[in-house]
Amino acid sequence: MESRLSRVLLPLAGTALIVGLVVAIYSPSSTAFFFNDDYAWLSQSWEVDPRHFFDLSRYSHFYRPVIELYFGWGLHTFGCDPVPFHWLSVAIHLMTCGLVFLLAREIGMSRPFAYFAALWFAVQSGPVEAVAWIGAITDLMPGFWYILALWMFAAFLRRRRRMFYVATLAAFIICLLTHESSATLIAMLVAMDVILVPRGPVFTAEALGARLRWYAPFAVLVIGYLALAYVVNTRSYLVTEGHYRFGLHAGPKLLDYLVAILVWVRGPVQDIVLVAALGATLALGTPRMRFFVVWILITLLPVLFFTWGIAARYEYVPAAGVSLLIAELLQRWHAAEPRRIGSAVRNIGIALIALTLVVRSTHFARRGTADQLQMSQPFSAIKAAALSSARDAEGRVVLNAEVAALVPPEYLERVVQISLCQRDVRTVVH
Repeated sequence: MESRLSRVLLPLAGTALIVGLVVAIYSPSSTAFFFNDDYAWLSQSWEVDPRHFFDLSRYSHFYRPVIELYFGWGLHTFGCDPVPFHWLSVAIHLMTCGLVFLLAREIGMSRPFAYFAALWFAVQSGPVEAVAWIGAITDLMPGFWYILALWMFAAFLRRRRRMFYVATLAAFIICLLTHESSATLIAMLVAMDVILVPRGPVFTAEALGARLRWYAPFAVLVIGYLALAYVVNTRSYLVTEGHYRFGLHAGPKLLDYLVAILVWVRGPVQDIVLVAALGATLALGTPRMRFFVVWILITLLPVLFFTWGIAARYEYVPAAGVSLLIAELLQRWHAAEPRRIGSAVRNIGIALIALTLVVRSTHFARRGTADQLQMSQPFSAIKAAALSSARDAEGRVVLNAEVAALVPPEYLERVVQISLCQRDVRTVVH
């Protein structure tokens, strides 16, 4: 009875801890008004028509129809109230944390360390922007589909049931239509197969034929999507103005992202230690360790070629790989034979490391959500001014020039439209 009770109570307590910490972290930003790119997504969402998804002439930046549907549904359901959007992002993050746990268990991690991976990912401060900023749903939502696809494929590799393969394919398709960086998912599926599955005869006709059948649909989908994304993305100012290009700047950018996820300090010694640790893990680590390092590198690859600074929202999926890697390192330490120190001392050390990581990340994540709230204040000021403003003879909203200058001019009219939840309203500045 006691064992059965603990099997029920411990998971409930663990889940409650994760939910409680996430709510505590993100409650400050839940009152933030819409911010920057939110207005572009919302203003084009008053009339979302799936038939338009086949008209590529409409797109000059990114092709993300799932995001269009999300904002269209959100605008229809919540109106122009940002609060439900914020809490929906928090809910998606919590579900993704659950997927991290389930994936860890599926590939053989023990329950306590799989739970730690989910817990630390839940409170990590690096990718806090992906959850706290409504517009960063473009990185939060594909993270959910990405890790769901990995979990389903791990289940397929282990059990060889068609339902898991079909679920992987479905998640893969939705992920592609959510964000173009999801094209890396096919490489992750192959890496999972190559690194984590015990190898038998690899080059037999049967083995090669099976893998060709497995990966052919994914390859066709990726090639088709990349062709479509190429047509659209080459029109984007990111490409035409040189903000995204291949080059050697990707190397330092990789280190920038890694230290941001770990909330570390850049410096020559720290960089050498980090590179050496990743290299040693790839060369000498367990299969799961090597897989998690590959996860981090592959999921960071698409964003390394931006020529500007790093963006915290891009750290979301790589941060899950970091959480799983650290959890696996702790698990290997726990499983090692104790030598000079006893098992009790070792376990206390592991617990202290885990506790330190969680407390430290929670602290920095709270600061990150407070920063997000602060950045939205100018937009809240525009909303307050729009709600109290007079209208001129043509029915336009009249704003004081000093107030209007609080936000970039390209956002101003959309901010007023969303503030009043009226798509046709126009703004004049005096």
